[in-house]
Amino acid sequence: MNHPCAMRRDSPSKSDETANDNVAHMLSAASVYSIAEKISQKIRDNPARALFIAFLISIFFLKGGVSQVVAVACFAASWILIFRKPRSSELPTPLMAPIVVAFLIASELRLLLPPYGSPTATFGSGVSHALFIAGLYGLILYAQLHLRFREILWLTAGAACACVIVTLVAAPHINGRLLLVGRTDNPILAAGAMAAGLFAAITLLAYHIDIRRTPLKALLAATMICITLTAIYLTGSRGPLLALILALALTTLVISYGSRTLLFVSAFGVYGLVASSVLFYGPIRDVLCPEIELACRDPSRYGIWMQSLDAIASHPLWGVGSAFRFPGEIPHAHNTYLGMALHYGIPLAIFFIAVMAVALSRASELKNKDEKFFVVAMLIFANGFMASDLSEPLRSFNTHYLFLWTPIFLAMIRPHVAQDETHIKEEQRSSG
Repeated sequence: MNHPCAMRRDSPSKSDETANDNVAHMLSAASVYSIAEKISQKIRDNPARALFIAFLISIFFLKGGVSQVVAVACFAASWILIFRKPRSSELPTPLMAPIVVAFLIASELRLLLPPYGSPTATFGSGVSHALFIAGLYGLILYAQLHLRFREILWLTAGAACACVIVTLVAAPHINGRLLLVGRTDNPILAAGAMAAGLFAAITLLAYHIDIRRTPLKALLAATMICITLTAIYLTGSRGPLLALILALALTTLVISYGSRTLLFVSAFGVYGLVASSVLFYGPIRDVLCPEIELACRDPSRYGIWMQSLDAIASHPLWGVGSAFRFPGEIPHAHNTYLGMALHYGIPLAIFFIAVMAVALSRASELKNKDEKFFVVAMLIFANGFMASDLSEPLRSFNTHYLFLWTPIFLAMIRPHVAQDETHIKEEQRSSG
């Protein structure tokens, strides 16, 4: 017969269960705290990681003046840290690609000169736009020097997915086109930002994840692909969606053949195809609508393009000014190369095309396949995007800093940065 005391020990009381629950809760809290502490330590140990994360937060989760202030702080801090570094082989010479410097200087000069495009715009209006882009160059350069490329990809894909999740939690009912939080609250610009996250996740799955060894990472990357792709579709942005499909198809060919000419044809060819889809909207709608709902909505681009061409014919050299807006529901050109000629003049539009051409040429020189895939895919996508949206690349801070200027600067910087990332590994070992 068992002693009563033994029975009490074998059958835990309610107080014992409560105590066990408290211990489990404390252990769980301790685990979460430990993970959070490790993450915060990684951020403290590497300022580049903190700055790049803050930049992504300013894109995906903040809006208005707060978003801009955070981004400018990241840009300024990056350049300060770069200038504090001793001159070494890590830093490219010159620090900024000459064609980018020349383009930004020419843009600044044009922004200082009339016409400004609006009676309310004055001397100096919009000058900060080119300075912000120069600031982004510093951030990308500093991140490239101190972060592994795959970490940049993980952060970008993770931020895009988190943005979608936060949006769905905050507004689970979607009426019409998906409006995301942060700077991505415009469905068209949101599609561009989501594409950056999508291409980052695809690159990770294709080049950095061994499905057999790390199935959970592969599942995570595949989930990110599904989330970002779904978000792009739900934005209802047809131009970016078509550009995305074409970029995915053509990037594989470009990587396989390694042809610079093929890359040029692909990038500018996608621009032409997306623009053609607008010009031939009528026949396309007759074939696809109503089976495909996205094809039923009038793009309303043709009329504004004709007005833009008329304005360019009247102001071919200097354009009508950066602050110019058309009266009516569609105030912008909704075409980047056309918009550059409209706002800044034909010479500066040609200059921007030259910047894109140099970026494409540099992208074709990338040695690492993961870097080449991501940058090439983003540049092809960006050209397709610019065919039906984004009136000017110098506009105020928004998602085009991520899906347009970031791949341009990656292409410019990456061939000059140590490809094996040995110095980054040494830094991470010393900080770990």
